Amino acid sequence: MRSNYLLVGAAFFVVIFSSWSSKNRQINQSLKVLNKVDVKIPDSSRYTRIVLAEGLDEPMEMAILPNLNVLFVERKGALKLYNSKTKVVKTIANMNVFSGIEDGLLGLALDPKFSENHWVYLYFAVAGEVSKSRLARYQLIGDKLINKSEQIILEIPTQRKYCCHSAGYLAFDAKGILYLSTGDNTNAEETEGYTPVDERPGRGLADDQATSANTNDLRGKILRIIPKNGGGYIIPDGNLFPKDGSKGLPEIYTMGSRNPYRFSIDQKKDMYIGEMWGRIQKYKVKMENT
Repeated sequence: MRSNYLLVGAAFFVVIFSSWSSKNRQINQSLKVLNKVDVKIPDSSRYTRIVLAEGLDEPMEMAILPNLNVLFVERKGALKLYNSKTKVVKTIANMNVFSGIEDGLLGLALDPKFSENHWVYLYFAVAGEVSKSRLARYQLIGDKLINKSEQIILEIPTQRKYCCHSAGYLAFDAKGILYLSTGDNTNAEETEGYTPVDERPGRGLADDQATSANTNDLRGKILRIIPKNGGGYIIPDGNLFPKDGSKGLPEIYTMGSRNPYRFSIDQKKDMYIGEMWGRIQKYKVKMENT
């Protein structure tokens, strides 16, 4: 019996040690890569820090209007405007959102032709009994959001039983294509910090195979679409799957993310995706056929 205990203990030690060694190798490899990067940090004296507003309630995303006013959203539903002349912040709309777990009013972007059409895009969790998030656009006339002008672009079914990961960042590229990041909407607490792949009975909401790894689900992705006049959207060339949906949802541009909280598209056609836990991914943006 004692020998059996010793064998079990030895096996347990091997598993733990192997896991620890693997993580150390990954960390060392990451450090080697970072050491090879030539990072030139700009002199801090080149910048002046100016506080525009304080005491905000979870500001999520902002956009600078042509007149240099700043439009921004807060997670619990407030759409606010900073006036660059008076230096005053005022609430111009309160969206009816579900703000439990990590949901709420998450994304904001101006139409590339905002000066002509006044469209503002918002991404938010819709309040009510139906669990879904909505991408919609509204006209902003002066400092008034015209609620009756709403055009629904896209809706995504979600679950609100367990936290976490909603993402919700919005951005246009130089070609007028709209990108939206979505979180995996999966509870990873029961997997105790490990990859949320959990096939045990009753653990479906802790299994990323249903969302992030699912080619027929829009969660845990970067979506790439072209909004249409009147609502809806069309699929641009260059997404991950065929436009007919035969191999996966055609809106999907990248997949396999946990919480792609922020991303940026530069003029070299590269996309940088920042995950909530500090991981940065670089992705090549295909624009040649759009």
